[in-house]
Amino acid sequence: TRDSIGTYVDRDGLIKTASNNVPRVDFLDNADGALLLEPQRTNLVTYSEDFSQWLGGGINITANDVISPDGGLNADKVESTNSFFGKYIQPTISSGVDYTASVFVKNATDNNSITLRLLLGTNDTRYIFNTSNLTVTAVPGYTSGFVNSNIENYGNGWYKCSLTTTSNGTSSVFAIYPKILTNADTESANLWGAQLEQASYATSYIPTSGSTVERVADGPTNLSTPQTLSDF
Repeated sequence: TRDSIGTYVDRDGLIKTASNNVPRVDFLDNADGALLLEPQRTNLVTYSEDFSQWLGGGINITANDVISPDGGLNADKVESTNSFFGKYIQPTISSGVDYTASVFVKNATDNNSITLRLLLGTNDTRYIFNTSNLTVTAVPGYTSGFVNSNIENYGNGWYKCSLTTTSNGTSSVFAIYPKILTNADTESANLWGAQLEQASYATSYIPTSGSTVERVADGPTNLSTPQTLSDF
């Protein structure tokens, strides 16, 4: 049982959507497929695929520039026109908990890298994600609140980059820079599927278009007795 839609990686390598109460068999890093069971999560990014709706000047957006991980022509090209410009949002958060930001990246021109920033209260973490050698490097002086980071290969040149930070206040910034923040040159990257969730790790993609969206927890059934994910 799951009283909401949920996404998964299908056998063809594309991200697909399962309807309410339909199990998700996920093939990410598993050729045989595995039942995907996840807890409740809410994507706090209100426009997960349309970066023209994000804040931040000095950025050119080319909408629907390349094929995204879901197989549609709906991934944006985000290009900084000069200096250190990026796109950002300022969602409402709570203090004293972990938040994980993630985004799918392709064709990063600045040494195959982008920068993610989470400013949660006064904890400011800025990390450079290199999709060529799959390394994550801190921007010197900006590691406060850092918990963990990750890069996952989704195929077709797409990588999911994620950064987890602990909040120590209720103000926030989630920013994406299509470049290395120590480099002032003009650079670009294709971006798709941004997500910010209150959790210590990234879960499956939750698409949004104008509001936050919740994915309800998967509730596997043991014979005739329904169980919740917390029971396992």
